[in-house]
Amino acid sequence: MKKGTQIWASILLFIAVSGCHPKDFQVGSVEEFQVSKLNLKEATIKVKVKCFNPNGYKAKLINFKSDVFVGEQLAGQAFSDTSIFLPAKDSFLLPVTMTVKMGTSFNALKNWAISPSAAVPIRFKGEALLKKGLFSFKKHFDQKNGE
Repeated sequence: MKKGTQIWASILLFIAVSGCHPKDFQVGSVEEFQVSKLNLKEATIKVKVKCFNPNGYKAKLINFKSDVFVGEQLAGQAFSDTSIFLPAKDSFLLPVTMTVKMGTSFNALKNWAISPSAAVPIRFKGEALLKKGLFSFKKHFDQKNGE
């Protein structure tokens, strides 16, 4: 094979392999639960969520934004603008700031933080910006705790 053909074949193979869709993170328990702001309408909560990366490669999480649901009810928004490295096929702690409405949603999140094994269905739905090598890509996710 000519050298130019080998280069093009390598580029096409790289594009084909990099187009594989990564698996979703698995959301687990909460390691820390801290209420940083509290008023009658909403609360700002900082937590570290233990997650698992089922993919066989390392990546860097640039940021993510998500809606947080308690049961089927929208509780508020969660985001993280801290870059963290995600190990391959291993657990990691994701620092998350959530703004949630006061009432049943706040109490359910508090109970989930105190006892993560409780049957409180917490769902995160949003997108994350990941970086793998030179390439950045958005990953949409819809994940419940315990799945």
